[in-house]
Amino acid sequence: MTKPLNAALAHSILAQRDTWLKRKPLASSALAAEEKLFVPKGSAHVWQTITMVPGETHYRVNLEAQPDKPWWMYPSHWKIINDPKIENKPEYEVIGIDDLSGGYIKNVYLGVKFYQNNLNNSIIKDIFKKEKPDYVFHFAAYAAEGLSPFIRNFNYTNNLLATTNIVNECIKNDVKRLIFTSTLAVYGHGYGDIFDESHTPKPIDPYGVAKFACEQDIQIAGEQHGLDWCIIRPHNVYGVKQNIWDKYRNVLGIWMYQHLNNKPMTIYGDGEQTRAFSYIDDCLEPLWKSAVDQRASKQIINLGGTIEYSINHANQVLRVILS
Repeated sequence: MTKPLNAALAHSILAQRDTWLKRKPLASSALAAEEKLFVPKGSAHVWQTITMVPGETHYRVNLEAQPDKPWWMYPSHWKIINDPKIENKPEYEVIGIDDLSGGYIKNVYLGVKFYQNNLNNSIIKDIFKKEKPDYVFHFAAYAAEGLSPFIRNFNYTNNLLATTNIVNECIKNDVKRLIFTSTLAVYGHGYGDIFDESHTPKPIDPYGVAKFACEQDIQIAGEQHGLDWCIIRPHNVYGVKQNIWDKYRNVLGIWMYQHLNNKPMTIYGDGEQTRAFSYIDDCLEPLWKSAVDQRASKQIINLGGTIEYSINHANQVLRVILS
């Protein structure tokens, strides 16, 4: 979710959260504990106060919300959603929810009000009721497509059931628009290697099935309850802070994992098959517009790079960078 922040104060904390910032709820009902965080900003040195609220699992930065601006919620794995999303829109405050099963606490941007929870926990209802978001970006998923046939229950629980919880809360709390990141996996093999939004999805694995079911449920919620939505189908997204320790997803991350573990980089076939890769920073403005642009209302949109490269070429480029 996002609440708007004072722009000047927001810009003063554009630095990553240090790893020492632990998120453990205070058992005591005593006054909130405060810690000072030293943040260098250019030639200036700024002190920011981090407040740990008793009984809660998030930190609060000493920034005052402006109630006349919208809020955003990001139920999201903190893998590669990078700082420019917040830096370019400093008038918004971000509220994040994630269980960190696919990311690390050190990657959570300092200006985010963060709840460490799984979307299948009942506390999600309380978070929505408390924060009252205007817009919800649902990025969270367990996106191990190749592994999904072997973890069917886990796949549907963490992708489909978790999404139904988000949909329910969006309806109950009058969210202005739900933005759901689906996947090109809903197309299956596609139609002659063409993936167009007008094509009928034909997923070929449980992950694609779960994502397509989420899309269907969201659209039904729009028809029955008036929920506004936009479905984004991204592909091959990579970037700073992505999790490279998951050996089941993202070819660039898999190669990095193999390189760091002194293993050969896996290439299937002759390597001349092509892929278009999508840098996360290039996706930020389209994602922003998917929430605020009226043209994106109740639309399904493919999002990603349009220039194709062979797997061999991508591997060669990565080897040069890693060397």
